[in-house]
Amino acid sequence: MADTYDVITQYQTVEFIGGTQTRPVIAVGVRTKAHGVYFEFRVPKAWYTAAVVKSDAHGYTIIYELLFTIPNVTDVEWTQEPTQQGQLEDHVVVYFTSTSGFSGHSVDVPYSKFNQDYIAALVGYYVAEMDAVEAGTTGPAGGPPTWDAVTNPSAPAQQAASSAGSSVTSSTHIGP
Repeated sequence: MADTYDVITQYQTVEFIGGTQTRPVIAVGVRTKAHGVYFEFRVPKAWYTAAVVKSDAHGYTIIYELLFTIPNVTDVEWTQEPTQQGQLEDHVVVYFTSTSGFSGHSVDVPYSKFNQDYIAALVGYYVAEMDAVEAGTTGPAGGPPTWDAVTNPSAPAQQAASSAGSSVTSSTHIGP
């Protein structure tokens, strides 16, 4: 297991669990060996053991490294971003290029929507969009895939559209 990642840091902190409640946790910082992706996860202090750290680090490493199997993905980044309530929320930022490699783009997805199929659908949409811009043609019809449409295809389209944009951000760079 540990041959796929290195534990970089471990430190005590607290985690917000709702209302005015927090709990003591150990934050564990890990770097994957295959692509050098750094990420952190938290283990409640009461559950903290070497076995839990190894298991969680291995599991997260698999999840992060699987993102590199999505065509055109070039890099992955863990980050935390503030919510409207002022709390920090874990996110994954996935970087990718057009088919030619001439254009670049990224999507920023909260852990609550961290799903391989969803991220692959977003990447595929934006790669097709960049490819169309480079070719001077029309890009994919409609907007980017929505969470509900990918994770629950039978969800009503209106429900999917209403929950789409607020939780995923993206940026595009076209050209050198």
